[in-house]
Amino acid sequence: ESPMRFRLLGVLALVFAGGLAGDAVAQSRISTFEHGVDRPGNDFSNIRSAGFAQCSKDCEEDAECRAWTYVRPGVQGPSGRCFLKRAVPQKRTNGCCISGVMRR
Repeated sequence: ESPMRFRLLGVLALVFAGGLAGDAVAQSRISTFEHGVDRPGNDFSNIRSAGFAQCSKDCEEDAECRAWTYVRPGVQGPSGRCFLKRAVPQKRTNGCCISGVMRR
């Protein structure tokens, strides 16, 4: 009984770990996350945003979007801002921002 239970737990652990790894791989195909990076220029949309994850999702859902930059609250007003981009601008180190590039 005990060896069977351990074998079942091992299988469940592998299935669970595989599911988590699959999620990480799927996410990495969608967008990178570049903390402390600004990608200025090529904006086609500038919207208030709840956070960088939402900004990334907004870019993912827009066929025109190739990159994005999220500017933290307090930098350009009291709310965070999301800039969606038609092309992938050069990156610049800047603690104000988190950026990403779509992997399509």
